[in-house]
Amino acid sequence: MRRLLSVLTLVVGLPLTMFISLAAAPLQENPPQPFGPDAFTGWVFILNDAPPLGMRLFACIDDCSTYQSVVVGIKEGGAYGQLVVKPTDRSLVGHSISFFLANEFGIIQAAETVDFVGATDIFTLDLHFEDAVPVPTATPSITPTASLPVPGDLTVTAIPRLALIVGAIAVVIGIGILMAARRRGA
Repeated sequence: MRRLLSVLTLVVGLPLTMFISLAAAPLQENPPQPFGPDAFTGWVFILNDAPPLGMRLFACIDDCSTYQSVVVGIKEGGAYGQLVVKPTDRSLVGHSISFFLANEFGIIQAAETVDFVGATDIFTLDLHFEDAVPVPTATPSITPTASLPVPGDLTVTAIPRLALIVGAIAVVIGIGILMAARRRGA
């Protein structure tokens, strides 16, 4: 009986001891997962038309203060390529990427958004912009209007005085020219 009890203790105790020792092992972390840039290529459409040349395309994660990509140019017909989203912060994986077109007058946002994968892959994505191309805002022109002089303005009284002085000088010069011409003629 004693032998049976020691065999039973061994059969039950040994697995129980192994299970307890495995549970007491330190927790191991997963190794870092691969992390790299997402690159995008495709076509850009503004109100279903190709954008004008000179437009610049860029991407932002969350908002542009968190991460902004390098700007790429738009090619003839609206093609773009190698728009690389490459943040250094791994915690941005899964966050939303928004796409923007800009010119010297403003910025418009694409209807499409995608999540940042960090997969070191190239994705094809056509971007549609539902707002018109930014144009310069018209500055109102001021039409000059005639106005009466303000009472007490000293320039109003100086103008007639100046006109009289210039007129008197012209008369004196004219008389001098007439006298010189008579002396020659005599």
